[in-house]
Amino acid sequence: MLKWLLAFIICSFVTGFFLINEKRYKDKVLQSGKVCFITLIPLITLWKILEDKKTIYEFVLVGVEVCAAINLFISFFSKTIEQNQREILILKFVLTNVLVIVIYSIFTYGRTCISSDTAIASLLAKSQLKHRCYFPKTWYYGNGDIWVLNPNIFVLLTMFFTKDQSLARVVASISLVMVTVISIIYHSQTSLKSKSWLLSIPLFLIFLFGSEDMILYQAAYTNQMLWIVLCGALVYKIYENYEYKKLNKFLLVYEILLIFLLMGGIRMMAEQTIPVLIACLSILYMNARVKEKSDQIALAKKGLYMACVILVPSSVGYGIYQWMCSWHNVNNTDSNAIVFIDSLSSALNSFWSTICHFYNCFGFNGNVELISVDGLKNLISIFTCTIVCFIVPVLQGKKIKNESKYALTEEMVTPNINFENKKDIIIYHTHTGESYTPTANNNYVASGNFRTTDLNQSVARVGTELTNNLAAYG
Repeated sequence: MLKWLLAFIICSFVTGFFLINEKRYKDKVLQSGKVCFITLIPLITLWKILEDKKTIYEFVLVGVEVCAAINLFISFFSKTIEQNQREILILKFVLTNVLVIVIYSIFTYGRTCISSDTAIASLLAKSQLKHRCYFPKTWYYGNGDIWVLNPNIFVLLTMFFTKDQSLARVVASISLVMVTVISIIYHSQTSLKSKSWLLSIPLFLIFLFGSEDMILYQAAYTNQMLWIVLCGALVYKIYENYEYKKLNKFLLVYEILLIFLLMGGIRMMAEQTIPVLIACLSILYMNARVKEKSDQIALAKKGLYMACVILVPSSVGYGIYQWMCSWHNVNNTDSNAIVFIDSLSSALNSFWSTICHFYNCFGFNGNVELISVDGLKNLISIFTCTIVCFIVPVLQGKKIKNESKYALTEEMVTPNINFENKKDIIIYHTHTGESYTPTANNNYVASGNFRTTDLNQSVARVGTELTNNLAAYG
């Protein structure tokens, strides 16, 4: 009972910190503590009355949900909150509920899910501990994959604290899901510079791979999502820091990470190397189309640099994989080998299969009736997948035509204007809602993506500084 009370208190405090609209940590702690205490007493009383009918898991779930709802209510009707913050609070509340339900589902139903695929991570971790080797020679690797950065790492870490194989597996699954969630937040805030993670994380948890068994209980493909997101964020940082001409920490981390990933086999070449390389070269090509010839040469050098950044560690990692295959049992078959398309028919079949797999990953199941609950799920899957995988990427490459049709003349550039009043200066502001990147010493209440209504924290502050400097001259 004590450990579940501790789990409830920790989860309640975490959701409180996430939802409470207070700037100071002290205020967050106090409000979280009050809500947790108010919820705890009736929760224990209710559990004592209904303990024969309900499990402790369900009471912890309900308690955390109630705490989250109370914290949302308090923050939602706070006098200091702005309208756009209320919308963000609702998205945070939805995200909190999804995470809580996911953790609850893994801890309960996940422990009843037993299959050969589910057991692989635990059995490999057990073999690694037994032989004191991360790549035991007695292990038979299937599908041509050598597990390097896979769920077995999280199982290994968990097995140091418990001998319960079932508990170790579900804790590892939860840990992997949470690390992936943190990576999505990092990618959204650093690369995209937005709060898109409020939508992408629920989509990732609800739709991705379309199966609670694969995505939640086994966490078999969650690590793919983790490395795709994390490597994407690192490549973006390397791409943006190219002009500095120095070895930065992002480059070093990415090179090491990519080597370890490609040690896993050819699958990682298809998931990490080729898509990232094509994305970088596509961005450079689109930029080159609107640049002068001298700038195009600079972009070509940047393209060569990015190709080396991606291909060199990939080649090193894949070379190590081939070497490891020579002294390990690796089941390489035609299904995990590089196959070149030899006919138009094969190309069309492969293309159609790829499109179908996109929708399958979002939970689409074609063997159901349209007018049914599963049919409704299919419609949601189709709608979501179409927007995320097809419409949004196409719109990203679409050029927004906002240029003026008026041609600049010499008269416009050098107007002949005489000012009669040369004493007064008018400072005119535009885009006054745009703000700078917040820091620990200069934080502000955001009203949007790098937007604020606080003129002391927006670009209008430049006008204040200009006024002060001009006034100093009299």
